Amino acid sequence: MKNKIKKYKLSFESDYYLFGIQTDAPTHKFIYFINKDLKINFHRDDDLELLNCNQSVYLPMFVYNDFKRDQDWILISNRSCHISNLAEDNNQIFHEKSVNYIHLIPEYKMFNYILKIENFNDNEKKNFKKIKSLATVNLISELNLNLIKNKERLVF
Repeated sequence: MKNKIKKYKLSFESDYYLFGIQTDAPTHKFIYFINKDLKINFHRDDDLELLNCNQSVYLPMFVYNDFKRDQDWILISNRSCHISNLAEDNNQIFHEKSVNYIHLIPEYKMFNYILKIENFNDNEKKNFKKIKSLATVNLISELNLNLIKNKERLVF
């Protein structure tokens, strides 16, 4: 009896839409108003782990599953703060620290959050307009997938 080997091809073709969201509100307040005004239920999921210069960077992620429309909404922070010590001698009075921001999508640094919606259709434009009208949202825009260089980061 022969063993059958299945091969899967990873495709980055878009069956989802990406939106960039810029806000000044803290995460908990932003999520609260999205859940309240859109009548959805984002919940905290495991953080997305990225490797950057052999160090792990974690990005907070929130998920909402809409079973009626067969959609998955994933809201993820686009930026993580990484602090490293510049001085290796711990006996110094003043410790110099370097603060680096690592972005999930560096081409869109201006956005705090990335919203990925799978199976998005034109009927969902009303939700897009509701997000745009939230008091905590400064800017929301659909992202051009062709401008993103590291598409493998979008597999979450």
